[in-house]
Amino acid sequence: MERGRAYRLVVLLGIVSLLSDVVYEGARSVVGSYLSVLGAGSVVTGLVAGGGEFFGYSLRLLFGYLADRTRAYWFFTISGYALTLFSVPLMGLVKSWVWVAGLLLTERLGKAIRTPSRDAILSFATQKVGYGKGFGIHEFLDQVGAVLGPLLVAVVLSLSSDYRLTFLSLLFPSVFAMLLLLKAKGEFLEPEAAAEKVKSPRSVFYLYLVGSSLLSLGFVQFPLVAFHWRENDLMSDPFIPLAFSAAMLLDALSALAFGFLFDRIGMYALSIGVLAGVPATFLLFKGDPSALYLGIAFWGISLGVQESIMRSAIAKLTKREERGRAYGLFHLFLGVSIFLGNALMGFLYSAGVLYVVVYSTLLQLLSIPLFLICQRRLQE
Repeated sequence: MERGRAYRLVVLLGIVSLLSDVVYEGARSVVGSYLSVLGAGSVVTGLVAGGGEFFGYSLRLLFGYLADRTRAYWFFTISGYALTLFSVPLMGLVKSWVWVAGLLLTERLGKAIRTPSRDAILSFATQKVGYGKGFGIHEFLDQVGAVLGPLLVAVVLSLSSDYRLTFLSLLFPSVFAMLLLLKAKGEFLEPEAAAEKVKSPRSVFYLYLVGSSLLSLGFVQFPLVAFHWRENDLMSDPFIPLAFSAAMLLDALSALAFGFLFDRIGMYALSIGVLAGVPATFLLFKGDPSALYLGIAFWGISLGVQESIMRSAIAKLTKREERGRAYGLFHLFLGVSIFLGNALMGFLYSAGVLYVVVYSTLLQLLSIPLFLICQRRLQE
C-alpha cells in the first residue's frame, strides 16, 4: 500500500469514527434521562451502564482472536459498526426501558466486535504513515464526533422535546458512516498486506500491558470528578458538561500532537504525556475553583495521549498476524483496570479526597518506568 493510499484509509476510518461518535456519544448524553422517562429506576440505569461497559470490554479478546484466525478484519469491523449504528436509532421506536436496555447492550456488543479488527486495520495502514501520526489523526477525528454528538442531540431535543425523535434523527449519520465504511473496504480489500514484520519480543508487549493497566487503574474518570464538583459546589451544573467538552477538545488536539511526537521519540512521548496528567487529580479535587480549569486541561491532554499513543504502541510491539488478539487483550486489560480503579477510587473518596489523590498519583507514576523500559528494549 502506497503512503498516499494509507493516509486515505486512515482518514476514511477517522471520518467513520467521527460520524459513529456523533451517534453513540450523542445517545449516551441523554440515554440516562430517556430510561428515567420510560420508568427505569436508578439501579437499572446503573446496572445497564456499568454492565454494558464490562460486557463490551470483556468480549474484545474473543473477537480479536477470531479476526486473526480468519483474517476477516473487514467482516468484524463492518458487522460491529452496523450493530452499533443501527441499534441506537432503534431506541426511538421502542416504548419500554427493557428494549432500550437491550439495545444499549447490543451497541456495546457492536463495539466489542469491531474495535480489535478496526485497530488492526489502522495499525497496518499506519506503518506506512507513522503509527503515532495515524492513530493521532484517527483519535482527533473521533473526538470531534464526541464533541458534536451531544451538541446535535441537545439541539434536536430542545427543538422537539421528543426523545424518540431525537434518537431517530441519529439514523442519518449512521447511514453516512456505513456508506463510508463500505467505500473504505472496497478500496482496501487486504490492509494486512501493507504491514511489515515486527521483531519486538513478546515479553515487551506483556510489560507494556502491565504499564497500561497501572495507568488505567490510577486515571480518574470524569463521573467521579463531576460528582465531587457538584457535592462541594465547586462548579454550577450547566458548566460541568461544558468543562467536559473542553477536555474532549484538548483530548483531540493532544492526541494529534503527541501522535506526531511518538513517531519521533517513541514511548518517551507516552511517558511525557502521562507525566503531564499526574497533577490533574490533585487540581481537579482541590477546593480552589481556580485550579479546576488547569486540572481539566491536564486531564484532557493526558486522556488524548492515552487514547492515541497507547493504541499506536501496540502496533510496534506485536506481529501482524497477532494484531487482532493483541488489541483485544489490550482493551480487555484496559476495561478491567478502568472498572476496578474507579470502583476503588469511589471507595477511597468516601474515606477522604486525599486518599484518591495519593492513590491516583502513585499508580500513574509507577507506569512511567515500565514504558521507559519498553522503549529501551525496543532500541536494543
